[in-house]
Amino acid sequence: MGHDKMKNERSHMDEKLIKELKEKFMKSFPVEFTAIRPMKEQYSSLESYHKYCVDHGKNAFMFHRSKEVELPSLFFIPYQRSLVSARGQAFIQMGKKAEVLHDPEPSSPFAEMVVGCNFRNDTSKQLAVNIVSGLLDDFNAPYYTFMTEAYALKMKNDQKMPSGSISENPESKEILMIHTCNQIKTIGTHVDIVDNALKEEERHEDMGDDRRGRFSNLFKEIQAPSKTN
Repeated sequence: MGHDKMKNERSHMDEKLIKELKEKFMKSFPVEFTAIRPMKEQYSSLESYHKYCVDHGKNAFMFHRSKEVELPSLFFIPYQRSLVSARGQAFIQMGKKAEVLHDPEPSSPFAEMVVGCNFRNDTSKQLAVNIVSGLLDDFNAPYYTFMTEAYALKMKNDQKMPSGSISENPESKEILMIHTCNQIKTIGTHVDIVDNALKEEERHEDMGDDRRGRFSNLFKEIQAPSKTN
């Protein structure tokens, strides 16, 4: 009798814990949509792909502003279909079957995976790191682009970062941030946002371990490379 009571109590506790973990996961899960965009050819260099993403990013920003909705944070992952690992192929097929992955031209030799995210907390950002780094490996991607709206604060070399949120600092400015990365280099373009319009651009390059930001070099996050790699 006592054993059955303890078993029922443990079962109830397990159900409660599972429910709490599920709710926490769903609140933190960052991915809002995924899509595959066909490409006529693979971009031959980091530079050419970055230029394409800057042009596309500006258009995406203006489209969302015209609809008065916020631009989600976006990852663009170009790849050659014939180089996708078995695990990557399984991901694509599973997404199509669940009707959460749009692939309008599955016969195209080259394509681009688009992942739209909404970061609600630090956990959601870390989940995005794990998801996107896994896709880079499974799709054998040569590079990727991360694009988001952000606040920036220009600092001199001898200045210390002020305390508090950058977005609340009167010296900060709103930007469209577009970073394109491969395993050794990041090309960044920051475009000022003034009164919902895109203004001046600033470009920079970071190399090796000097690359800043959580999403600046996700290739280093790959823990268990696929067999294709």
